[in-house]
Amino acid sequence: MTMTRDEADRLIATIGAAYDRVATTMYALDSHPTLAYLRGATHTGRTKQMRDAVLLEVDVMWAQFSTVGDILNEARALRTQFKPADARWAELSRLLAGPVVALDAAGMPVTVTVSIGSIRSSGPLPTPLPSEAQFVTGAPGAPAPARVVGTVRVGDVAMSLQSRCLVAIRRLDEVGVAWAAATAAVAGVTDAMGTLTALARELDDDSGIAALDQRGAALREQVLSDPMAHTANGVATPDIQRIVAELATDITNATARLRTEAGLRDSYPERIATLTGDIDMLADEEDEAAAAFARAIEKIAATGLPPVPDASTVLRGRIAELDALQAQKRWSRLVDDVATLREATARATQRARELRAAADGLIARRDELRGRLDGYRAKAARYRVDEHETLEPLHAHARTLLYTAPCDLPAATKAVVAYQTTLAALLASGPSTGGGNAARGKDAPR
Repeated sequence: MTMTRDEADRLIATIGAAYDRVATTMYALDSHPTLAYLRGATHTGRTKQMRDAVLLEVDVMWAQFSTVGDILNEARALRTQFKPADARWAELSRLLAGPVVALDAAGMPVTVTVSIGSIRSSGPLPTPLPSEAQFVTGAPGAPAPARVVGTVRVGDVAMSLQSRCLVAIRRLDEVGVAWAAATAAVAGVTDAMGTLTALARELDDDSGIAALDQRGAALREQVLSDPMAHTANGVATPDIQRIVAELATDITNATARLRTEAGLRDSYPERIATLTGDIDMLADEEDEAAAAFARAIEKIAATGLPPVPDASTVLRGRIAELDALQAQKRWSRLVDDVATLREATARATQRARELRAAADGLIARRDELRGRLDGYRAKAARYRVDEHETLEPLHAHARTLLYTAPCDLPAATKAVVAYQTTLAALLASGPSTGGGNAARGKDAPR
């Protein structure tokens, strides 16, 4: 049955309206920022799979869109030039209602040349396709055309393009979210690495940043080349979060280190003056320790003290080494050596104070034993046993040890303990007759 004018107009209007809608959507698709990203960057893994699928689909849709436009323009021209009674009207019917768009396995429209006997034609396939038709190349030696796997109506192609464009846009949005998250995931460490690199150049010390730079480059390559695997749905995977956190920490530490170098470079005279003052303080502490050692050696036998501390002399000599490093602008080594010298000075100062306290403690121990002996003697006198025949020799022996220089401190300690023990035993045994013929009095135990 011949297609009427109204039917032809309705199909042209329907296909034309679908074509116009698709044109708007195709423009939105083609201007999508993620599409440029997929076309311009190198991708791996899941992102590469998505890119290959999306770019192929976009190419297919553009080819189909172009084919629909060509057929629509041809149909409009036939509608304007011919009437249903004309022989060419059947071609209009075929274009609008027949399966004239040949597609290969990927959905790409295939332009073929049909040879039927001595007749050759190109463009939309005739329907029905003659059984003797053969697909041939357009020129000798040209590549064989893609294999046609099916033919569809132009209206069906136009109608399907709209929904397929929207699906492609959603897929691009999905990639875009992952891409933005991937960029954000590495932005912090990238900026921090840039700051570190600039600081290293200023100090002419890049010895500590090469490995960090390589780690940063590897991270960016990993994440940015395959955001669909590492930041899908806008969230970095736990592994990426861990790698980023560890790298950020190391960059922060390296930056702090270089800033310390810069600070030492800029305030070297003040820092050395402070360090010299600390060494001067150490020398004073060591002088006081030496004086305490001398007093202890004079008054106490076998003190067990080590040699007199004298670290300040050695440490003061290392200031010149620091000056040499500063002149050579060896900031990294200078930071380490200044820190080492400062710590060594602090330890030596603490050590000098401890040794001085130890030396003074020996004399304090002797004095404390003297006080204890006097206290025990007073107690013995109160109980009138101070001249007891057993107690009196012990007191004399202890006193002799404590008041003879140098004092044998271990022996004196034992003598005081012996006196105290004997006194306690006498008092525990009750009244006894000693050298003073002790009797109970108001101070005697009841």
